[in-house]
Amino acid sequence: MENNSFLEGNGIIILILFFLMMGGGFGGWGGNNAAVQGALTRADVTDAITLQNLENGIGNVNNGMNIGFAGVQNSLCTLSGAMANQCCDIKATILGDGQLTRQMIQDQTIQDLRDKLADKDQQILVAQLAASQVAQTAQLENYIDTKLAATTTPAA
Repeated sequence: MENNSFLEGNGIIILILFFLMMGGGFGGWGGNNAAVQGALTRADVTDAITLQNLENGIGNVNNGMNIGFAGVQNSLCTLSGAMANQCCDIKATILGDGQLTRQMIQDQTIQDLRDKLADKDQQILVAQLAASQVAQTAQLENYIDTKLAATTTPAA
């Protein structure tokens, strides 16, 4: 019976401890207070909403940056293509100008050679005419000398 007297004397304390352990405490004890739970839940919801808003803001910034970088990348690709086309156009222009310049130099060189050849031909013609005149003069002198010699011979 001593066992029963222990429970009777200390039963109320054991019952209080039992309630405290099970979360049924009194007032602020045991964390089972509805007002405390509601306040924590509202704070948690506010924190979650704030965190979600921050995450959405960061996501929007990331999307904006991705869109911006995509625009920059597209612009760079467009610029690169335009530069490649201009480079090809410049190369073609330079090649065409180079060919025209070479053709002009070649034509001018050929014309200079023709002019020099014509000058030489003219000099040769003048030299041939002079030689012909010298030859004709020599022939005439010989003819005249022969005729004079025949007419001035003493008649015997």
